[in-house]
Amino acid sequence: AGTLSVWEVATGQKVREFSGHQARVNAAAVAWDTGRLASVSEDGTLRVVGGSVDSYWPYAANASLSMTGGALDFDGVGIGVHNSASYRLTNNLSGGRIRTSGDFVCASTNFNPAGGEVEMYGAANKLLNLVSNSSLHSLLINKTTATVTAHSNLVLTGDCAIQSGAFTAPQILNVGGNWRNDVGPAGFVEGLGKVVFDGPGTGDILTDETFYTFELNKSYANFDGLELASGVRVTVSNTLSCANGTLEMNPDSVLNVRSNVTLVRGAGLNANDLNTAVFVG
Repeated sequence: AGTLSVWEVATGQKVREFSGHQARVNAAAVAWDTGRLASVSEDGTLRVVGGSVDSYWPYAANASLSMTGGALDFDGVGIGVHNSASYRLTNNLSGGRIRTSGDFVCASTNFNPAGGEVEMYGAANKLLNLVSNSSLHSLLINKTTATVTAHSNLVLTGDCAIQSGAFTAPQILNVGGNWRNDVGPAGFVEGLGKVVFDGPGTGDILTDETFYTFELNKSYANFDGLELASGVRVTVSNTLSCANGTLEMNPDSVLNVRSNVTLVRGAGLNANDLNTAVFVG
């Protein structure tokens, strides 16, 4: 199950075998002009394999993309959300996952998914670029030993997760939801960038992490706007500022800020749980 074979009719020989689906393949189609193979599986995934150029949305006509679940997977090429003067992409993304082993480049200010996730996977170094006023909901870095490098500032209204490989930060990274780095120190290359935890909802830092500049700017009113999970250690190499919202430290969590801490009136830093510690300077 999950394997698709291509046969040469004239010779009866198997030309190529494709894997990647986790359940039975229900349908497949070949675009001979681009060399791409598309397959649909009972696992809820539409996989597009092959081709020599990235997939552009839109390309030569108006296009639409709606997702509430499942996965759209481009294996072998990247994705370009195109800023076309002639054609328009209508997107309604409330769930599901868009996967690519290539670059992800968004040049359209009309791409701001309300839900779902973009996963960048594979064994090659790739780039992520979003034009100003565009955003992703959640981002998953899953690059084995390779690196995803941000070539622009990034806005994530949902979560940022590093499952494998590495993520090189942009100058400014906005995160509206949770932060998770399962790789460890090598998984996030913070450089001289700033991570801003913002948005109207809650968020959690679920694993140890080192940030360069850290800013909290959440409109969420309760005490648990951004939480350090129990036992998590966060290091800030430069400055930490709480401009809006509250940073809640759970038991046994540690916050180590090597420069200044700024608390704006109305914002908060709660370190009153058992065995929490804050080091400054």
